[in-house]
Amino acid sequence: MRKPIIIRLIIFAVLALGYWLAYTDWLSYVLFYQDQHALFLFTSDYLRERISSAGITAPVNDFLIQFYHLPWLGALIAALLCASVYPLGDAIIRRVTGHPDYAALAVAGSLLVFLSASGIESKLTLVWLVPLCLLIVWLATLLFRKRGERNARYVYVTAALALVYGAVTYFWLFNHINRSERIMILTEQAAEAGDWDEVLRRSDNYLSQGHENTLMTMFRSLALAHKGLLSRHLFDFPMTQGLDNIYLPWKGDARQSEYGYYIYEAIGHINEAHRWESEALVAMGSFEPHLANLARYNIMLGRPEAARHFIAPLRHTLFHRAEADSLTAMIDRGTVDGLKYSFATDSAQWRNFVRVDNILPELIEAAHADPANTVAREYMMAGLLLTDNVEAFAREVPQGMSRMPDSWQEALVVFRSNFGAERLAELGLTITPETEARFKKYVAASRSMGPQQLAAEFGNTYWFYNQYISPYTKKSLAK
Repeated sequence: MRKPIIIRLIIFAVLALGYWLAYTDWLSYVLFYQDQHALFLFTSDYLRERISSAGITAPVNDFLIQFYHLPWLGALIAALLCASVYPLGDAIIRRVTGHPDYAALAVAGSLLVFLSASGIESKLTLVWLVPLCLLIVWLATLLFRKRGERNARYVYVTAALALVYGAVTYFWLFNHINRSERIMILTEQAAEAGDWDEVLRRSDNYLSQGHENTLMTMFRSLALAHKGLLSRHLFDFPMTQGLDNIYLPWKGDARQSEYGYYIYEAIGHINEAHRWESEALVAMGSFEPHLANLARYNIMLGRPEAARHFIAPLRHTLFHRAEADSLTAMIDRGTVDGLKYSFATDSAQWRNFVRVDNILPELIEAAHADPANTVAREYMMAGLLLTDNVEAFAREVPQGMSRMPDSWQEALVVFRSNFGAERLAELGLTITPETEARFKKYVAASRSMGPQQLAAEFGNTYWFYNQYISPYTKKSLAK
């Protein structure tokens, strides 16, 4: 009987390893998302409120999800729980029926439990409740007299069926993963970590496949702005939504409320970033990202008591106590590491209300209030281009630039066409011979080609955007 036991152990180990690898690779985005949307507090008030609002299973799920903060540990716990369904189910079948689990039902049950927690909105209830119930049943079966196994070779059948079931599960999971959802969450994860190269890699890969997604273009713009490359690569993809492609206008969408703060924090408009995170806290829940951000923003806004209010829950968690201590130390210093406040001067305190449907005035204000904030300036120049405000754009272009982005030069051609060469000279700006030659080529091509043909060669120019894509103006430059 030693061989059957060894084979059963091997099947259990293979299942556990497969689940762990899946959770740390394909499904790593699920762990990240759920960790961002759950918070277990070691307080009686939390337990009472959570149970009364969502039932007894909710705090248990939150308790398990907290370990996702360490992805390898959270994946290991979930993998072991899913895999445990097999040995428990197998033992119950053998003891109750006296026959082997010829159909490998225990393996199938384990795989189904794993699949039940493979989506971002999936609950972990079955992951822990099924093993718990099986454990109770198994303990009850100990009261029965053990029946002998009539065919020890059945484990080979079980192993073969386990391979078949595993292959079916693999192909089902691989073909049913929401790939757009996965890449968006992984892109957000990279943005949270400040890995702008990874954000750019993922967003470029996604958009190059022909997808249109405002959240991805926003993340891409954010990455380019942090790298000082937004103007140079602004029109690499069609900006069909104009200004809305580089930020999220407020539309009362609960899901979008979680992402609107990114741009405002980057340009130093902390009061508006605070507003977005306050809405996300109400709409989505009091989770760690919102609590931490609101604490950071209140420190910068000079509201230490409000900051302590948002820090307090983090002290009752398993993995965020050090973060709470770090934020408290920032209160004492009055500054937040890595956070800029463009409107920190007394004269700028009146900037408390913004136009939620048009970020351009805020970009201009932020760039002028804090000239050292290069991200704000990148966004301002991009915003002026996207809204076809070439007059204001030309006034903002610094004189004497040794290497101006191509999109800037292209916009100056449009400015000269609208306001004359003398006005351009008054601003101390010139157009390079290379740009002049490229524009002549564009004009000639636009007279002989349709928009689709023209896009293949000039689709990444401001001229093509201005003439064919811009939702603000559709005048023809070639006429």
